[in-house]
Amino acid sequence: MTATTSTSALSILREMFPSKLRISTRELAGVLSLHPQSIRNSISLKKFPVKTYLDGHLMYADLRDVADYIDSKRPKPLGRPTKASKLSAAQ
Repeated sequence: MTATTSTSALSILREMFPSKLRISTRELAGVLSLHPQSIRNSISLKKFPVKTYLDGHLMYADLRDVADYIDSKRPKPLGRPTKASKLSAAQ
């Protein structure tokens, strides 16, 4: 990935989990590099940033919500925009 191309987190997550619309807390822990119990603790304290829900006795997160969270954590470019980016945005 170069500086001029941007890949959304949703497309990457769909490649990782091709037939899933939701992922378990264990899979979510792998994506976010956290321990599953840390995720469950944060959810019970209502401090986890990704919306989760129960289905039966298992906790799941929607792939779109996970992708939105990851995209929100992506660093914004610093400094003044380049002329090329201004021209491409104007078109």
